[in-house]
Amino acid sequence: MPRYPFYHGSHEYQRRPEHHDTPLPERFVVLDTETTGLDPASERIVEIAVLTFQDGALVETYETLINPGKLMPPMASAVNGITDDMLIGQPSFQEVAEEIRRRIDGVLIVGYNIDFDLRFLSASFSRHGHHVDLSKKLDVLAVARQALPYGVLPNHRLETLKRHFQIERASHRAADDCLTTYDILLRCKSLRGA
Repeated sequence: MPRYPFYHGSHEYQRRPEHHDTPLPERFVVLDTETTGLDPASERIVEIAVLTFQDGALVETYETLINPGKLMPPMASAVNGITDDMLIGQPSFQEVAEEIRRRIDGVLIVGYNIDFDLRFLSASFSRHGHHVDLSKKLDVLAVARQALPYGVLPNHRLETLKRHFQIERASHRAADDCLTTYDILLRCKSLRGA
């Protein structure tokens, strides 16, 4: 079984050093968020996707837009294409928190630059008094850097990896980015001979 760089944290999300000796479990989720900005203290999640995999097969998909309770900044909207009109009538984070928690609590969470998403989730759960175990994570960005070192690629942005692997899929929407992340994980595993 291949080994991947996990991070370990507590119930409150904290960045931890990578560990390279933990195997990928049979069941895990791939997660991505879209947000109103970059600071989890002042910005909010506007979309989340959680894809559950069992033995390498996609078995459950959960995705939803989330009303952030604030206007979408034009710069964020320009990146992800999510507009204020799309968020009218969508649930608040509080309304979907239990559904998200049920899917990710204590499960290995896989994502691309996953620290970004987990900081937002930790802040969002804490804001509403929820305690969620986000301690198991796998950053596919770290896996990509190992499989394709600098020099092989000019950078390790998700878009660069998509072009490198010729992945034809939309970008900057949560479910599409989850599927792309999983594709990249599989292709990097193959390159590493896993």
